[in-house]
Amino acid sequence: MVLLHAILALLARGRRHGYRLRAELEQELGPDWALDAGQLYKLLAKLEGRGWARSRRESGGLGPSRKVYRITAAGRRELRDWVRSADDKRERGRDPFAVKQLAAAEDAPLRLLGSDDLLLSMLRQRAAERRGGPTISAAAIGSLGGLLALRDRRADLAGVHLLDVDSGAYNIPFIRSLMPEEPVLLLHLARREQGLFVAPGNPKRVRGVRDLARRGVRYINRQRDAGTRLFLFHALRGAGVSPDDICGYRHEVSTHDAVATAVANGSADVGPGIRAVAEQRGLDFVPLGEESFELAIPEGAFDSKRLRPFLELIHDPDSLRCGAALAGYDTTRMNQVVARVR
Repeated sequence: MVLLHAILALLARGRRHGYRLRAELEQELGPDWALDAGQLYKLLAKLEGRGWARSRRESGGLGPSRKVYRITAAGRRELRDWVRSADDKRERGRDPFAVKQLAAAEDAPLRLLGSDDLLLSMLRQRAAERRGGPTISAAAIGSLGGLLALRDRRADLAGVHLLDVDSGAYNIPFIRSLMPEEPVLLLHLARREQGLFVAPGNPKRVRGVRDLARRGVRYINRQRDAGTRLFLFHALRGAGVSPDDICGYRHEVSTHDAVATAVANGSADVGPGIRAVAEQRGLDFVPLGEESFELAIPEGAFDSKRLRPFLELIHDPDSLRCGAALAGYDTTRMNQVVARVR
């Protein structure tokens, strides 16, 4: 059992192919634990058979494709239980690096990637100010980028508001497509009002998305991974407006604030974003509709020690009040698990 759990501990650090696993096992455990390729792949097959690991073939760039392995939610639970089990103290004494690796993983900052959002920024600030609060490492890389990071184990949770333009459903179709191998829970945070930022007084008289195609109107867009861009594209399609007819449609920035800055300084006349940012920046706002903003969390991590302090923070009544104070945010269903997706 020691070698199986040693491999799991390495996979808990991230995806690995066989050659790298062999090298790290020998480096971490010493030459007495060296495995030949046949032994290693038998153990990997056993891990897959027990549902503790999964593999898939990935392109090797200029070389041939190769199998890459990753730990599953069940594998993480097994590793955690094994480390904490009193029955395995003798074995764990021979494999201290697995214990250290799991401890380091549990103490590491929560990696929150995905959508740019004021409510999430507020929660991160409250966590930093709260004694004993969770440490959160965050980056706004777009909702789709957040889901890809979650799939690849580069994130622990992702902020998402991805509208499927064919079905009109939020988030679930994308999760089913990108993460079919494990259940994902969707935790509702808010309904947000989306629309268009325009300069004070709305000098270009923009009333809706059809006006974006008018001559003399300069648009600035969000990046392709952004849920806000998908929301706008859905509105354009409903109005029968082609992106090719919009001046500046391919001029992209990565945050709501960057769009607001472009409109405020006059380098663009209009851009998409949420009402709360428009009000913060003193811009006028043309409403287009509401959307669901949610956190995607792998089911196996939902009750984990690492995530618990952040979930408690979201459930704090002060967090609910702060969220409700944001313009265009409806937080009446905040904290509710609204879907289990698989």
